[in-house]
Order: sequence, then C-alpha cells, then structure tokens
Amino acid sequence: MRRIFHREVPHFVGLSTILVLAFMIWAVIWLGDQQMNEDMQIREGNIGEILYDFLTSQIN
Repeated sequence: MRRIFHREVPHFVGLSTILVLAFMIWAVIWLGDQQMNEDMQIREGNIGEILYDFLTSQIN
C-alpha cells in the first residue's frame, strides 16, 4: 500500500500544481483583459493576443 501511495503522489501533485498555475495565469490574463476593456474599450478577443505576445516574448 505504501509503495502504491508513494508512486501515485508525485503524479497527482505535479498535475494539480500545473492546473493551479495554468488557472492563475488564465485568471491574471482575463482580469487584465477585462480591466483594459473597461479603461480603453478595446475590442473583444484580446486574451489570445495577450497570451500569444506573452509566450513569444518569453521564448525570445
């Protein structure tokens, strides 16, 4: 039982960590997009552009 438990834990912890980080990143981007829409009336669909710009800037 202990062996199975120790094998299962890292995968579960890693998966939940990735999901939490992904959700936090999405929430920050979504909230930032909502704020910009309120301030400057930017057209909808900016989340993809912001995410694309962010990812390309991280790679470069």
